[in-house]
Amino acid sequence: MDDNKVLLPLWSRKVLGKKNSASYVDGVGTHWYFDFLATKDALSRFHYKHPEYFILQTEACLGFTPWELEKVILGSWERGETYLEAIINDMKNWVGGWIDWNLALDLDGGPNWAGWRADAAILVNSDKDEFWKQPIYYGISHVSKFVPPGSVRVELTGTYLPEDLLSVAFIRPDNATVIVFLNKLSYSIKVPLEDEQRGTVLLEIPPRSMQTIIYW
Repeated sequence: MDDNKVLLPLWSRKVLGKKNSASYVDGVGTHWYFDFLATKDALSRFHYKHPEYFILQTEACLGFTPWELEKVILGSWERGETYLEAIINDMKNWVGGWIDWNLALDLDGGPNWAGWRADAAILVNSDKDEFWKQPIYYGISHVSKFVPPGSVRVELTGTYLPEDLLSVAFIRPDNATVIVFLNKLSYSIKVPLEDEQRGTVLLEIPPRSMQTIIYW
């Protein structure tokens, strides 16, 4: 499968429920479109039922739908938040890799093979030989730059933290601990970070910010 999460239960019943077809499957690819139709734990439910198959997020894009009237929004922090929120939620639900659809497009949101206009992590102005890194780029980078292949997600537990403060943690191959925070709130949040081996430190996550903490 390489399609939207909402189709995963039906697909798994039809394909993985049959021995002959299941033998050709190593994993599934999911898209984030129409996620509002899928349960938040859809990927975890699939994993617990079929732990032998990997899950990859293979496509994401903003600005291409008819109801998104602004295809390209230069400097849109909200779109950067949307990307990092999706990555955090997917990683916490057993997704092992995350792929964007458009790495770079021109200022009009093209070209792409489908002929649509859309937003991208990097916008290129070929007339002036320059490019801009969008907030989408930095949302992706908080994971791609600091969580290398071979890293393992570990559980974070906390109490009395607001829902709009998102976080995910990993242990890297070099034994570093990486924690990625996304604060979607308009005010800062103080977070006591406690590690049984390293002690406790009080962090302050600024309003509307993306923060990555790394320690050994």
